Amino acid sequence: MTDSIARVFIDTNVLVYAYDADVARQAVATELIERLSRSERGVISAQVLAEFYSVSTRKLAARMTPNEGEQRIRRFRRLFPVLDVTALVVAEAARGVAHHGIAFWDAMIWATCRLNQVSYVVTEDVPAAKEIEGVAFFDPFSRDFKLSRFL
Repeated sequence: MTDSIARVFIDTNVLVYAYDADVARQAVATELIERLSRSERGVISAQVLAEFYSVSTRKLAARMTPNEGEQRIRRFRRLFPVLDVTALVVAEAARGVAHHGIAFWDAMIWATCRLNQVSYVVTEDVPAAKEIEGVAFFDPFSRDFKLSRFL
């Protein structure tokens, strides 16, 4: 059972897979984005928007044009609250690296969630410790993932 006000942070890889050629992952990512938007539970960060733009316009097999990337960024900003990346988030991320062994960019996600009281992260990049200081990580592409636990 989830807390009635618990929010779910959507990592970059979920947004990217919504536009990727991998049909199975695309379906999962699209459903996740739509349902978290409708439930008003989903959140993202400025970091995720920047990473999405970079990946979608440079690394996808069917790369987006800069204009298409910009349009997707605008869409995500309409769908989800966007959390800021602050100096405090960077400092907390550095603590996450030092104390929990998290890779820095993943620690930025963790720190953003921790400092904004976001309980859950959906990401393909689940750390070895699936919960760190009150922030739990879930892989939405794994067989045992249940979206209903967040809604």
